[in-house]
Amino acid sequence: MILVIDVGNSCLKWGQVENGQLTNCSRVNIREHDLNSVFATHWSLLPEPNKVVLSTVAPEMGASVLAWCEANWSCPTLLVKARQQAGGISNAYVEPGRLGSDRWAAMVAAYHRFQIDTCVIDSGTALTLDIINGSGKHLGGYIVPGLYSMLQSLNQETAGIQADIQLEKDADTVTPGTSTVQAIARGAILSAVGLIEQAIKNYREQNGIELRCVITGGDAEQLIPYLSSQVQHEPWLVLDGLVILASE
Repeated sequence: MILVIDVGNSCLKWGQVENGQLTNCSRVNIREHDLNSVFATHWSLLPEPNKVVLSTVAPEMGASVLAWCEANWSCPTLLVKARQQAGGISNAYVEPGRLGSDRWAAMVAAYHRFQIDTCVIDSGTALTLDIINGSGKHLGGYIVPGLYSMLQSLNQETAGIQADIQLEKDADTVTPGTSTVQAIARGAILSAVGLIEQAIKNYREQNGIELRCVITGGDAEQLIPYLSSQVQHEPWLVLDGLVILASE
């Protein structure tokens, strides 16, 4: 069994790989849970893997995960980093290693799944969009604060707000808010949706091609209802990419 792990800024995800198939996936919000309790509750019960494949964009958290794996299991660990080429795709970055390993793995998974011009959206602490063409060439991307980051930034940095701002789970529209809290929450949604829709529109106008769109990340379900473009939700997309990269 191979254990694939995605350490994000706010979430820890993992899954088991048996005969090339991803199974038993789990997700924990690490803003709300102590890592040691996650290890004790979830990982101490796992059978020892033959290999651990790890992606991390949070160095301190990633180091803790790596240390626990090495202390408790004797198997080798592969720390995934973006490269110039891997998994059938080529990296647009001038310094390939500076591309986040989660974005890299998500693009690898998306390319293997669709092999057409694709927009890969990851809505977490940061909202990232990456575009790859049908030949697997990464054309670049966009990064802005994610929904939670937008809310926290305004709450912490703007005098006079200091409120518990929550996204509206059941809202079916993003009409103008009638309170400061509501206006901020709806503004965050509209900002994220606007970026995604504009990126898709720009690509269509510049290339005459409609992008296939796939979305992952903790806030994906919050955004999908407001997107006019058809978007496929793949909650374990990064783990799927790690499975592919582990086999190389």
